[in-house]
Amino acid sequence: MEQQRTRRMPVWTTVIALLVLFTWIGVVPHATAQDYRAKITVEVKDAADAMFPAATLKLMRVSTKEVTTAKTDAQGAYIFQFLEPDTYDLTITAPGMAPAEVKGIALQAYAATSVPVKLKVGSQTAEVTVTEEPALLQTESASRAYSIEQKEVQDLPVINGNPIMLGNEVPGVFMRPLGVYTDPWTVTSQFQINGGLMYLNEFLIDGSPNDAEFGADTYAYVLPQFAVKEFTVSANNYDAQYGHTSGGAINTTTVSGTSQLKGMFWSSLRRTGWNANTSQNKYLNSINNTTSNITPFNTQTQLGFQVGGPIFIPHVLRQSAKYKPFFFFAFDHYSELLPRSLILSYPTAKMRTGDFSELLNPTNGYQSITIADPTSTHLDTNPTSATYNHYIRNPFPGNIIPSGMINPIAAKIAALFPAVGSTPNGQRPGTNNLSIPNNYYNWHFHNVVGRFDFAIGDKYRFFVRPFNADFSEVSNAGGVTGPGENGGTFHRTSKGYLVDFVDVMNSKTVLNARFGYTFFRVKWTTPANQNYDLTSLGFPASLNSEQQQQNFFGDYAFQNYSPLGWFDNVEDTGNYSWEGNLSRTARAHNLRVGWDVRLTHFSYINPGYFTLTSNSDWTSTDYTNTNSQATSGDGFATFLLGTPSSGASPLNAVYQVSSWYTAPWFQDDWRVNSKLTLNIGLRWDLLTGPIDKHDALDVGFDLNAPNAVQSQITSASIAALPSASNLTGSLQFANVNGAPRSPITNVYHNIQPRFGFAYSPFRKLSVRGGYGLFYTNFVNNNEIQNLGFSQSTALITSNNSGMTPISNVLSNPFPTGLIQPQGSALGSLTGLGQAFTTFNRGFKVPSAHEFSFGFQYRGTKASVFEASYVGNYGRGYPMSMDENLPNWNFLQTCDEVYVSGKTQNCSATQTNPFKGIAPFAGTNYYTSSTISALNANRPHPEFGALTLAAINRGYSWYNGAQFSYNWRMSHGISFNTSYVWSKMIYETGWMSQSLNITQHSVYQFGIPKVFKLSGVFQLPFGRDRLFNFHGNRIIDGFIGGWEFSPSLQVESGEPATLPTNAVMLPHNKFLKPNWKNNTVQAWGSCVLSQTNGVVSIPGGNTGAMATRCGTDMTQYDWKTVPVLTNEQTNPTYASFLRMKPVIMSDAGIQKSFQIRGPIVATIRLQASNVLNHFNLETAKFDINPNDGVAFGTVNQGTTPTTDSPPRNLNVQFRVAF
Repeated sequence: MEQQRTRRMPVWTTVIALLVLFTWIGVVPHATAQDYRAKITVEVKDAADAMFPAATLKLMRVSTKEVTTAKTDAQGAYIFQFLEPDTYDLTITAPGMAPAEVKGIALQAYAATSVPVKLKVGSQTAEVTVTEEPALLQTESASRAYSIEQKEVQDLPVINGNPIMLGNEVPGVFMRPLGVYTDPWTVTSQFQINGGLMYLNEFLIDGSPNDAEFGADTYAYVLPQFAVKEFTVSANNYDAQYGHTSGGAINTTTVSGTSQLKGMFWSSLRRTGWNANTSQNKYLNSINNTTSNITPFNTQTQLGFQVGGPIFIPHVLRQSAKYKPFFFFAFDHYSELLPRSLILSYPTAKMRTGDFSELLNPTNGYQSITIADPTSTHLDTNPTSATYNHYIRNPFPGNIIPSGMINPIAAKIAALFPAVGSTPNGQRPGTNNLSIPNNYYNWHFHNVVGRFDFAIGDKYRFFVRPFNADFSEVSNAGGVTGPGENGGTFHRTSKGYLVDFVDVMNSKTVLNARFGYTFFRVKWTTPANQNYDLTSLGFPASLNSEQQQQNFFGDYAFQNYSPLGWFDNVEDTGNYSWEGNLSRTARAHNLRVGWDVRLTHFSYINPGYFTLTSNSDWTSTDYTNTNSQATSGDGFATFLLGTPSSGASPLNAVYQVSSWYTAPWFQDDWRVNSKLTLNIGLRWDLLTGPIDKHDALDVGFDLNAPNAVQSQITSASIAALPSASNLTGSLQFANVNGAPRSPITNVYHNIQPRFGFAYSPFRKLSVRGGYGLFYTNFVNNNEIQNLGFSQSTALITSNNSGMTPISNVLSNPFPTGLIQPQGSALGSLTGLGQAFTTFNRGFKVPSAHEFSFGFQYRGTKASVFEASYVGNYGRGYPMSMDENLPNWNFLQTCDEVYVSGKTQNCSATQTNPFKGIAPFAGTNYYTSSTISALNANRPHPEFGALTLAAINRGYSWYNGAQFSYNWRMSHGISFNTSYVWSKMIYETGWMSQSLNITQHSVYQFGIPKVFKLSGVFQLPFGRDRLFNFHGNRIIDGFIGGWEFSPSLQVESGEPATLPTNAVMLPHNKFLKPNWKNNTVQAWGSCVLSQTNGVVSIPGGNTGAMATRCGTDMTQYDWKTVPVLTNEQTNPTYASFLRMKPVIMSDAGIQKSFQIRGPIVATIRLQASNVLNHFNLETAKFDINPNDGVAFGTVNQGTTPTTDSPPRNLNVQFRVAF
């Protein structure tokens, strides 16, 4: 299945030639004009406050000495545009007036501000100088952007040198705690900005798209830390050039060469002995009364350099008054062994032989678990029994499976499990019994970026930025080495380029155009599971020969235990973007027209292999009441009997999908007067649905089309189907029988108005507000469905609707072979007897209404306080529904949540009319004698569940008050602090599809309170500081010149997840979690069971539940209830119950030494998680009512170590010149 997948990147000369040609001949539909550069409006007046036209302006970029000359217009104003974030000096001259000079104008990315200048009468030899005039207030734009400048990027404690992590410093931005996944290569894209959804934000570099994958927004490439000129989050942007987001845009700006040769070498080291021990190891030490679990092995070595300056090629290219070429190049390399301490669960040695007696009345305090014989299923006819009229199973005597019933293949696979230790007290035997504290990721990463800038007089500027980054990982998430290994090798590659061109056509008109390309590859391989002889386990040779990926170990999952096996696949994404806009100043209006077009190619190769999953179902004591699995059944026991619960063997087609995105836009920044500016814009998104190169896509499901299988079924059989006198329903295939090529209708109507204002009643205050409508990217890749071109053969485990298993099905999992892909050839017969997903052809791209109102106040020359209300109303987020759900007239007879039905009415069986019908071959419908009443009552009973993805029923609401105070570097201090108080509601999923009730709760990542503080503080000791030690060089060498840079974030915990298949009873009380304990409880764990309207204690009055909780049902906390498809008993998330509060703390301290001339060395100590706080990222309270005492708890000591790394210390050294 290997294919040639490398795309050749166009030659640089070709790209530049095409760029210039297309720009000038007007072929401009391919652009992405989301420009990060700043603009300044210079307003010149005389002493009488009259506008002064024709004044000469010279704006010099300090770092490169580039000078742009202009004259003020009849209104005494001029707008400098497309200014790189940097520091500028402005000189103003006019006949009969003394010259004026404004120095130190510091421009951040996206800045739109004004610089008023008042000239005085005088001679040309006189001079008026205004110094240090940082442009802190946004006086000409309602957009809210936050920038972190180069010095802070270098000096703040940037975790693992990943500048994207600077998003944590920005108010209104929530980056979910990422645990160990904070390195530059880990694609830390979990941004939530001002109420937008996670993974629906724009990532940009130098204002150009930095998209990694088709669908959800993740970034492809990250610059080396010291190659970042500025990091900016545009949180509320009412400029029409921005779109494709539900929240905001994250941009990093590349350092460019300057007029002087400058460079830097850096290194960073982390070693095991410098780090703290993990909380999980401390837990293991405490429960085992040992000190053997020491700090896990962890090393990191980073080496890099960068250099930039003027380009000089003798006799070819050199600096002159007209030509100013510059270059910049950076290289960064990491090698890291990152701890991935594991606490795993494997069956005990006795369990592997079939002896599960350890589960009966375990001595460690866990409740008793019974293992039942699935072949003994029978109807309980005892009217006094708690399981009367249930189909029940007899326990194995002593919980021991007879050796003759153990499947030989299962026994051989069990032999691959590693040796284990003891299970901690209070936990299910066989869980958390293997600790591997020194397991680790082996990571290697290299990163190269260049930038070449050219300025030709005042008229032309362009730059080229190529980049390439490659990451490799070797890891193992299990305790097995060799076949069955749960890991392998992982590669992530990104490369591409950007070409940017600016033409100052005249004093009022500027053209900007750019072209970019980004290629992103993700590849997983598992060498340990390849080239494996399946027949050595006892599988038939035919199983291997039919697999798409042959000689592959496979994938085995066991409920409550760690899995075996891994996977192979590779995906590529290529993004082309063409950028441009034309800007013209017309009196008080700055008019811009632009375009934003992207062509995305996405391909995915996922060769099929078989997967098997074993749950507690077959070995539980009560088939009718699945809640019996709280006290009976075991996933490994089910597997050992050779009766897996489910499985599949797919044959997958290769995706080769592409889509166009085009967005023309118009923006008018109208400077009504010197105090008021209005921002008015309009954007129009045009989007083509994805198409496959070979039309290998499903493009919908026709509910009304006759199904050809009807002719093969007797009329008497069809008559026995309650809801279908005629069999209808058919998949639709791309470009077949008049069907479209894409599963999505092309989007032509996404028009987005934008409006904002900035009002500055006096120099220190700016009042701003705005509204903007935005449309997002595709939320995921669910539109790519290709049943027929891909085909999965399900494991048939039962011939009587799941009452009893097929004996030893593991020995030959797919006896009739695999269903072969037929493309569209089978027509309406495709997918018979199967459940599958189709995409909603009426899908509309979700939208976000963003709005804000607030003010900025400049307290000092270096500081600004901002307070704002921010709102975000999202509409049309995708949900799914079952199009083949029986009608409510039938389902209400089964529903025990909303009405008094009985679940047995759905699980009851009747004769299967499809048995033996050839088009159903390979499915349970072909072999089973019976069919459930639920399936028989489907409107299209020849199919299983028909999931319709992406119906636009999801909504979000966000309201937040945001406060921030920013102090730019002054008097040796630079810091940012913010506090956000917000609430976010998300409506998605179903409480009941049948009753059309959607699920409504707080957003799963909604954090109501967030405090942030970060900064760079020069300690007041040493030369030229408050305490100078009277110039003593020795003391100054040790104590003077130190700089401290902390970063602190304190936030509420994420909302807890609630049980969705249980009803809270009056006795239950939600508890205030005590996070000082290792095991934290949120609610009571005594659970009743309701089945067919009868409420009982699982296991009866003498069972494990009754032994622990008593027989008085009024003292129980919850009651489990059978739920139907797309139905739940509680909202998914709780606003009143939250997980552990998060504290993220990082700090650095450094000292610089001037070695000689411009050569400066810096030594730095940097710590992440400096307070060594134990955060929980993915861990939640247990919401499975069948988990006994664990229900409603979280065990902090057994949570993944990747969630919360301990304090790590890096020693860094760099030399700059």
